[in-house]
Amino acid sequence: LGFAAELIRPGGFGDVGSEIEKQQTANERIWRSRAIVGMGLWLPLEILHWTASFLHWHGPWMSWLMFFGSMIILVFAGSEFYKSAWDAAIRRTTNMDTLISMGATTAFVYSSIVFFLQLDQPAYFAEAAGLLGIVSLGHWFEARASSRAGSAVRELLRLQPETAEVLRDDGTSESVPSADVKKDWKIAIRPGGRVPVDGVVIEGGSAVDESIVTGESIPIEKSPGDSVVAGSMNTTGRLIVRTSVDGRNTTISRIADLVQKAQTSRAPIQRLADQISGIFVPGVILIAIATLFGWWLAGDFAKGVIATVTVLIISCPCALGLATPMAVMVGTGEASRRGILIKNAATLERIGRAEHVIFDKTGTLTTGR
Repeated sequence: LGFAAELIRPGGFGDVGSEIEKQQTANERIWRSRAIVGMGLWLPLEILHWTASFLHWHGPWMSWLMFFGSMIILVFAGSEFYKSAWDAAIRRTTNMDTLISMGATTAFVYSSIVFFLQLDQPAYFAEAAGLLGIVSLGHWFEARASSRAGSAVRELLRLQPETAEVLRDDGTSESVPSADVKKDWKIAIRPGGRVPVDGVVIEGGSAVDESIVTGESIPIEKSPGDSVVAGSMNTTGRLIVRTSVDGRNTTISRIADLVQKAQTSRAPIQRLADQISGIFVPGVILIAIATLFGWWLAGDFAKGVIATVTVLIISCPCALGLATPMAVMVGTGEASRRGILIKNAATLERIGRAEHVIFDKTGTLTTGR
C-alpha cells in the first residue's frame, strides 16, 4: 500500500514518542497553512462573487479573479489530496482523496473550458475552491485533535525525570540521562524528586506518592526491600535505590507505550468502514461516469458535467474514514489523562456498551482499611 517501515530499537519508546510529536506538529502546521490559504481566498471570492451578481456589476474581471483564485487553491491546498490520490492510483486502489481530487478537478477544468471558450454556461470555480478549502479545514481540525491526543503520551513521558543521580562504587555521584541508566545501578532520590527508574530501596526511608500508577492519593512509606516505580514522587526522606530495569523500560514508558498502541489500534467497526470504503469509492466513480454519459446521450453534456461533479463531491464520506480513528485517539488520550488506561480500540468499543463496573477492593475506593 506504499507505507514505509523502519527498525525501532527495543526500549526506545522515549525517542519514538519524540518522533511522533514532531510528525504530529508538522502535520498540523501543514494543514493549518492549507486551510488558511484555502478558506482565506475562497470566502472573500465567494462573497465578492455573490455581491457582484446581486448588484449586477459582474464584469469580465470577476471571471479572471475567480479563475486565478481557485487555481491557487487547487495548487496549494489541493496538492496533498492529489498526491494521496495519485499514490493510491499507482497501487491500483482508491481512497477518499480520489473522490475529492476528481470532483475539484472536474469542476475546475469544466469551468475553465466555459470561461476561455466563452460558452453560455455557468462556471464553478468557487465550488472547486470551496471543496478543497473546507476539507482542508476539516483535516486541520483532525490534526489538532491528533496532536492533543498525542500530548497524553508526552505528558506521561515527562513524569519520568530527564536525569538520575547515579552513585558510583567509589562513593561519588554523577547526573546521567534517565534513558541511559542500566539495570542494577544504584541511584539516589532526594526529597521532592521523582523516581527516574523502577527499583528496590536498599537504604533510607521516605513516603512516596505513587498515585500516577496506583491512583492511591496517600503517600506510601518505603523502607529497604520495598519497590518504587518511575514517575512516583519522593516526599520526605532520601532514598538509595537499586534499579530493577533499564531507563528505557520503566513503568512510565510501558504505560505510555500502552496508550500509544491503544491510540493506533483499530476497532471492529473501523475495519467494517475500511471494507465498505474499498467498495464504495470505485462504485461512486462508476456512478459518476454513468451520470456523465447518461446526460451526454440525453443531449445536455453541460448538465451532465455538473451532475457528475455533484455525485463525486456529495459522495465523499470523510466521516467514514475519520470519525472512528479520531474517536479512539481522543478517547484513549483523554482517559489516560484521568488515570484510566485502555488496552486497545476493541476494548474502548466494548466499554461503550458496559452497564456495570466491578472494582477490586483498593484504598482508592475505600478509606484504606
